[in-house]
Amino acid sequence: MIPAAWAVAGAAVRKVHDAPLPPWAGWAGRDLHALAAELDGECVWLVTQGVLPAGLVERNRQVAEAALRPRTPVFPHGDLQITRVFTDGDEITGIIDRSEEGRGDALFAPATLTLGRGEHLGDVVVGYRSRWNQ
Repeated sequence: MIPAAWAVAGAAVRKVHDAPLPPWAGWAGRDLHALAAELDGECVWLVTQGVLPAGLVERNRQVAEAALRPRTPVFPHGDLQITRVFTDGDEITGIIDRSEEGRGDALFAPATLTLGRGEHLGDVVVGYRSRWNQ
């Protein structure tokens, strides 16, 4: 996709996020305390089973705190990978596979959309913000 298409994708993400929240939670809207407890259990397992060094697990668990912050939920796609966004030049022509949408974190969609394509995160953010400023 060209940079302008990434920006249009960001604007589309924002438009969906601005939609009224659905009545169901969706996987991205899981209780943060339950998610943190599950993550803690997995960290303990990784260390006690000798899968990873304790320092590495501890450092990554600290990084995960950013995802466990309180947030205002939005209506995210849930699994918005670039292969699910169809474009024609700088125009979005379709977004597929909305099976995982629900209430969730606004940062999840841009992060997933640009996974492996971090150089386009800025373009997505520009589009997201342009929609926000309207």
